[in-house]
This record gives sequence, structure tokens and C-alpha cells, in this order.
Amino acid sequence: MITLRDLRNKAICQLAQLSNDTARLDVDLLLEEALGLEALDIILQPHRKIEGREAAIFQELLNRRRVREPISQILGRFVGHPKCLVGHP
Repeated sequence: MITLRDLRNKAICQLAQLSNDTARLDVDLLLEEALGLEALDIILQPHRKIEGREAAIFQELLNRRRVREPISQILGRFVGHPKCLVGHP
């Protein structure tokens, strides 16, 4: 069994090797999604043990990001102002 800290650090290294400038943010967002955590939980619970099923769900999401799938597609949501994607005349 792996701790949250170890899983997070390992994943950040994997994404960083792919020249991913947002590796830390991406990993935190994927951990929140896979484990049902809040951002603060990642900081406050570094020694939390990650069960096999949780790790598998996270690894599946991480693998998608490693092939450069956009984080918004992986998470199934986009955070931003609705007009940010509207073209201007």
C-alpha cells in the first residue's frame, strides 16, 4: 500500500518528465477526482494509505493525462467564464 504523498510525488515526476509545466496541478486535480478529496485533504493527509482500487482509478486518469489528453476532458468539466470560448466579431 502506498501513501498519498508517495503516490502524488511519483505521479508529479512522471508528468514532469513529459515537459508538463502543470504537472503538480494536474496531479492534484486527478487525485481529487479519483479519491474524492478536497485540495486541502491532499495537504493535510499525506500519510493516508491509498487502497488498491483507489490507486487503480487514479492511475487510469493519470495514464490519460500522460498521453496529453486535456484535463478538462478527463474530469468531464471545464472551469472558466462561459464567454471565454466565444469568438469575437
